[in-house]
Amino acid sequence: MLHFLLFLTWNNDGVKGNCVMLVTVANLSELRKEDVFAKHFLLVSDKKQQQIANIRQGEERIRSLGAARLLQISMNSYFHTQNEYYPTAVDSMGKPYLLSHAAQFSLSHSGMYAACVIDELPIGIDIQEMDREITDMHYKILTAQELEFLTQYPSEQERQTCFFKIWSAKESYMKAIGSSMLQAKKIAVADQNGLYTSLTQATGTFYFYHLLMEKYTLSICRKTKKISKNLSIDWKDDIF
Repeated sequence: MLHFLLFLTWNNDGVKGNCVMLVTVANLSELRKEDVFAKHFLLVSDKKQQQIANIRQGEERIRSLGAARLLQISMNSYFHTQNEYYPTAVDSMGKPYLLSHAAQFSLSHSGMYAACVIDELPIGIDIQEMDREITDMHYKILTAQELEFLTQYPSEQERQTCFFKIWSAKESYMKAIGSSMLQAKKIAVADQNGLYTSLTQATGTFYFYHLLMEKYTLSICRKTKKISKNLSIDWKDDIF
């Protein structure tokens, strides 16, 4: 299976050039190997090592380490540096931020993929594995408009794909504004016509980018400036 790092970069006009936004997506499967996991475990901060060590579930440990390393690698690409790691903290709403840089970032992981975005503006990213069970609790985050969009699909598989596309978009928006999914039902990201490409709130206008990749769906939400559809993609093999 291909283990890759995906770079999507664009400037305000969607033309390849100076990086305004950097998006990275990595397959974490190689971290299932004990020697690979041990190697990358030593490359994260002592604090992160302790957090990972406290996680009981093996796959969740892999996702936590993979996301941490992806953030390091992404930061090095964005800032053109070779630092081992970048100190972070969380604000009063629980949103992570960099202590030494003004740039903003967002992380996500699901299944065996991790995703990271770095930008100058408020930003959120979410990736969801779609091949998993949806419970009644999941549906409670949907608004009436979103349920109308969902129920127009005839097959269960189509509804499942649609659900996770909505979930991913909501999660990316909540990360961009620094809120939690507990507030997700208050905001609609789709109606009977499909997923929104933008959402205007009292705090400003937010723009979405949606991507389907095999059994995963990914969403990015950015405040103020549109996310160009004219993406320059650079594939990197064997990140881990």
